[in-house]
Amino acid sequence: MSVNRKQRVAILFAMEQEARNFIDHYKFIDVSNNSALPFKYYRYDEMNTIELIVAVNGTCKTHAVDQVGTVPAAVNAFALIQQFAPDLVISAGTAGGFKKFDLRIGEVVLSKGLFWYHDRRISLPNFLEYGLGGIESFSTDLFAKNLNLRQVQISSGDSLATSKDDFSILEKTGAKVKEMEATAIAWVCRELKTPFFAVKSITDFLDVHEKVAAQFIQNLNMASENLTKVLIQLIELIKDQKFK
Repeated sequence: MSVNRKQRVAILFAMEQEARNFIDHYKFIDVSNNSALPFKYYRYDEMNTIELIVAVNGTCKTHAVDQVGTVPAAVNAFALIQQFAPDLVISAGTAGGFKKFDLRIGEVVLSKGLFWYHDRRISLPNFLEYGLGGIESFSTDLFAKNLNLRQVQISSGDSLATSKDDFSILEKTGAKVKEMEATAIAWVCRELKTPFFAVKSITDFLDVHEKVAAQFIQNLNMASENLTKVLIQLIELIKDQKFK
């Protein structure tokens, strides 16, 4: 990191609705380029010590939906780091969780320990551990303590529904929260030596009879609002920290 510039913090969202309240709160400026990739980038540079970049995965040109999932998240993370060279990357968004662990709908949690995959089952010698991921999160202890937030291990996959095999791996790894992007971003950040953690707001329970999709649709707006509130508080703590 150059001593002559502010630290740069990038917050990466999969869905426009997850990001919109945060973008509007700070009045970010759209700095998206005319790349063939559909990613959207926004900048806020009105703080003394840090500059904020928001990255959103954008809309699928074929299906006209938000580009959720590990592939657009990883490509966006790579493009983001190449273009803006952030000192810290945060995956912000929504996720499912387990009611049996006393998580609450709308609760915002921070990553802790390792990021996992629950749907990369590679039954070959020495490939099983690779498939599971196990990528370390930047420490969120300070933020959790100051904001009174729970810390959990997070697992990523490319399906909204959870299969029996997925549940088995989630139990094995100890992940309490399941979503679709963070571990892929963690891999990119590890390879490019960029500190990374995740902050997620719970939209649905994985272990109840109600359909996950119905829960997600019902709770997305509220969970996104809660996420924005925590992100604003988090930025106030982050602005005085050093990450590289």
